[in-house]
Amino acid sequence: LLHPFMPFISEEIWQTLPHHGDSIVTQPYPATLPERNAKEIESEFSVLEQFVATVRTGRSLLNYQPGKVIAAYGMATDPAVLDILQRLAAHLGHLGKGTVQLQPVAQWPAQNVLRLIVGGLTVGITVEGDVDLRKALERIKKQREECSKEAARIETKLGAADFTSKAPPDVVAEHKQRSQALRQEQELLANSERQLQGMIR
Repeated sequence: LLHPFMPFISEEIWQTLPHHGDSIVTQPYPATLPERNAKEIESEFSVLEQFVATVRTGRSLLNYQPGKVIAAYGMATDPAVLDILQRLAAHLGHLGKGTVQLQPVAQWPAQNVLRLIVGGLTVGITVEGDVDLRKALERIKKQREECSKEAARIETKLGAADFTSKAPPDVVAEHKQRSQALRQEQELLANSERQLQGMIR
């Protein structure tokens, strides 16, 4: 699939792997195999991706170094999602660069845990003593301002009849998805800001 776009790299990879024939150039283009369409795997990966992305957001807000090992917590309101998280627990910790405990929010430490809520997923990031809460608060406020500007720009675009009538449907749908994601991000940042203000007090 990659060969028409990156012929030299894909040829090198193909030659390294077990193969038949002299070159990937002479091989037939791959055909779709319905039996490989695994919706449940896509669903599991989506949950994994959302959890890890939320952990990384928390790390960024608190300005933790990329290699720093952190303590994180997780919980999901949907039992099916929680089941996926439990099965993928080892991957959550590895990709989030830390330890992850999956348990009810009521069992999390009452203090020094930044709680990030995305949909039915709640992720907690331990706020360690060396975190400068005031600087973290400044970063969040700055991100909120940028997020608000971007959201306003997209909303203006979606509100323009010229754009919605002339743009391809997939482009309009993409803008709507982006607008929804920005609203979700604004809520997360606002909630994080309130929590950090409480920690400072």
